[in-house]
This record gives sequence, C-alpha cells and structure tokens, in this order.
Amino acid sequence: MSKTLDVTRQTCGRYVVETCLRPDGAVFLRTPNIFPVNARNWHGPYDTMDAAITDFLDRTAIPKITRKKLSSLLSVVERFGTMDGVK
Repeated sequence: MSKTLDVTRQTCGRYVVETCLRPDGAVFLRTPNIFPVNARNWHGPYDTMDAAITDFLDRTAIPKITRKKLSSLLSVVERFGTMDGVK
C-alpha cells in the first residue's frame, strides 16, 4: 500500500512554493504558478527544508546591480570598444 505524501504550500519571496517531505527525509520543492511552465517541475532532493527554501530564494533573487554600477560598466565597454572579445 502506498502512502500519500503531504504537500505544503507557503509563500517565499514573491512566489507560492509547494514542498514535499518524503518518508526517507528527502525534501522536494516546486512553484505551481511560475512561468515558464517547465519551471514548475519538482526540484530536489534536498537534505532539509531550510536547504530547499534557501536554494529557491537564491535561484529567484532579483539581481542587485545598481544604475551607477551598470553605467560604469557600460562606459568601460564604450571606452575600450570590446570586453572579452565582444563588441
């Protein structure tokens, strides 16, 4: 007889996240409302629930580049014409 696994929903950052704890202790995580659709697959296994949530928050974090930093990087490219062989 197979046992139904408990799936819990919670909000992480700006997403709804579903987590599933298997009987062997492995944790899986997915986002049912995220796009693209193939990103809705289960991710894992993770050792702990905290590891799963931390990995998810790291993968979906908004880049932290400031307008000033971006402007300085663009000025370097304009000054030298290429950066790592890319014009």
